[in-house]
Amino acid sequence: MEIKVLGCSGGKSPDYDLTSYLIDDAILIDTGAVSSSLSLEEQETITDILITHSHLDHILGLAFLIDNTHSARARPVSVYATEPTLAVIREHLLAPEILPFAAAEIDRGLVHFHPIRVEVPFNLGRYEVEAFPVFHMPGSVAFRVSDEEHTMVFTGDTGRTDRIWRWIAKRGGVDCLIAEASFPERMEELARVSRHLTPASLVASLQKADLDRGRPVHVVHLKPAFMEEMVAELEAKIGWDLVPVKKGDVIRLAKGEDSSNSDQLAEKMKDKEVAFDREDDLYHQRDRLFKDFGLEMNAGETLFRQGENSKVMYIIQEGRVRIYRTIEGRDKTLSVIGPGDFFGEMAMFNNRPRSASALALTDLRLLAFNKTAFEKLIASNFGIALHVIRTLSARMQETDGIIETLLYPDTESKVINTLIQAAIDEGIESNEGWLVRTSPEKLAEKSGVILPSLRDILARLVGRNVIALRREAVIIPDLNQLRRLLKFLELQDEFSRPG
Repeated sequence: MEIKVLGCSGGKSPDYDLTSYLIDDAILIDTGAVSSSLSLEEQETITDILITHSHLDHILGLAFLIDNTHSARARPVSVYATEPTLAVIREHLLAPEILPFAAAEIDRGLVHFHPIRVEVPFNLGRYEVEAFPVFHMPGSVAFRVSDEEHTMVFTGDTGRTDRIWRWIAKRGGVDCLIAEASFPERMEELARVSRHLTPASLVASLQKADLDRGRPVHVVHLKPAFMEEMVAELEAKIGWDLVPVKKGDVIRLAKGEDSSNSDQLAEKMKDKEVAFDREDDLYHQRDRLFKDFGLEMNAGETLFRQGENSKVMYIIQEGRVRIYRTIEGRDKTLSVIGPGDFFGEMAMFNNRPRSASALALTDLRLLAFNKTAFEKLIASNFGIALHVIRTLSARMQETDGIIETLLYPDTESKVINTLIQAAIDEGIESNEGWLVRTSPEKLAEKSGVILPSLRDILARLVGRNVIALRREAVIIPDLNQLRRLLKFLELQDEFSRPG
């Protein structure tokens, strides 16, 4: 899936254009910038348009699109929106007093209006579309668009809305989220009254969606007058990958590695030797390796998917990769890895299907090896072999911790054990006790406890004075006290069993 950003600003100026997104050159979401961003020939090919609501910056281009293409169009324009939105478009934007050609086009059947119902999916060719109500103005919606591979959600303009975020949480995330934030945080009251979001209220909304923080959120509708201030506020949201979108950006959700891609990579590596010249410059060796085994990928591309067959493993030179598994329709992040890390080796060595999926969080430079090339790489370089051993050892230790946590029957014990292990493995001793840098989202992933339950458990532990919460951290004043509480819960469970 490819999403072209024709315009994405909350206002119009020479450097910024109004809301409009083109999916695979087939479906247009909102029309603010369509006539100013696409050629006449490109405008003529657009036949299916989704409208989030009837504010001018979201519908303006529809009038010019019809005016520009009415005499050359091969198929009618189909406009999909809620009935309140369609009523405004018909009665005001496309009124004869505003656009003289509009009435004639509608009469000739070259403009079709399709009222949609919220939360009732419908099909546009190979795409499934669903609208969700949002809190903005009557008839306002967010849109989900899905093809065989991916799902994207555009929230449209929205205030404090629950439905769309609950749907994303229930589904376990989406492949691409485009969300609105219009005003800086000092203008929170104006944002609230106008039913828009600030960076802070956007983050509060994203927390309702229980989103994986490793996946980027594409932030749009920033007001041009406050652009720099808002970009700084978005960047300050530690732990979130909030990406301000610009006109002209292209968001690509690429297909993952299939057997043909894997075969092509394997063929590229066939009969190539991994050799190191101890006398050669390190950077020359790195460049030579990349020439023979290098691969570049864009942010948002999927390297491989769970269940696929493959003969290739990867080492990251530049960028970050999210490794995740899909369980009962939900994506669970296993790790986010970066330069120097390797992945995909299990499927390659064992000749088994992928046990997880890999997503590029940023643009990537990778080295891709088949089994023979990787074995030669390890054999010829002691440092790489030692790094592999240490990494696999750390993974085994982490796996042991996960297994130990899973053995506990109750969720409170799972969370406490996860905190204890985190303090032992990565905690920092301070005047207040053991400091563990983590977040509720990360604790939920490690303990296997759903986020709402985990938050309740953390609140109870705070009430018992066995932990204290800080921004992106947990303080454990007395680790032995937490161990005693865990032991108490174990005994309580043992003696409460019947028989």
